[in-house]
Amino acid sequence: MNLSHFFLILFVSISLNCTNQSVVETNTDFKIGEPARVGPSDYSSALSYYNTSPESPDGRLIAYTRFLSMPQEERSEKVPAEIWVCNADLTNHKKIVEINSLTVHNGANVQWLNNNSFAFQDDSVRVVDVQGNQLIDPIDGEIGHKTLNGKLLYSSEDKETGLSTIYEYIVQNNKIIKLADAIYFKEVVDLFPSDELREVADMRILHLQYNHDGSKIAFRMDIGPRNEKYNHLINMNIDGNDIHFFGPKPMHFS
Repeated sequence: MNLSHFFLILFVSISLNCTNQSVVETNTDFKIGEPARVGPSDYSSALSYYNTSPESPDGRLIAYTRFLSMPQEERSEKVPAEIWVCNADLTNHKKIVEINSLTVHNGANVQWLNNNSFAFQDDSVRVVDVQGNQLIDPIDGEIGHKTLNGKLLYSSEDKETGLSTIYEYIVQNNKIIKLADAIYFKEVVDLFPSDELREVADMRILHLQYNHDGSKIAFRMDIGPRNEKYNHLINMNIDGNDIHFFGPKPMHFS
């Protein structure tokens, strides 16, 4: 993604919108580096996680979540939504798929696998192509931040152990690899002692991210009450070795 694309997406991320038609052309009278509305103002929309590019790898397409309504009471309220794609010049907006109700915070966490398909999350982790065809069976779990070479990370409670567990899904081969679970990180209890800590079996792993070559992953691990003090940053090699504990994480990390 070149620098001009980066600034374009950064500015429009707060005001993405589209109409309720299946395909629509929009005004392309904008200047690179200046704020630009992606679509008309009929609906509120969102991109994805703060550090996940909405652009396809070749830079031709932008994917976003369009909300059919907005929360009335709490941000955690779930609302119906759709995923739309448009050209990088903000033309030819097209609805790709209707999705199950979700919270508005990060939209559907859309992340491209290649130029023709992307992963996202509503009540499950899903993968579709740009025609809206489902490519994998839905996965019970929480999707990571970025895909890498056709692979994605997700966390889920292991059905046998009940532990929060890190998995890697290789989409092309329909193969799931278990990388680590909460027991791998039990040392955190000794490094950051507190009467408020959860049992290791109740600790939760989320916000998984590859490094640039996929040799390491970083993630957040919730080890105590729901506040930033107990949301810890950890990284490790992709094989589960060389674990590093950084303590309470910054608000965001990448």
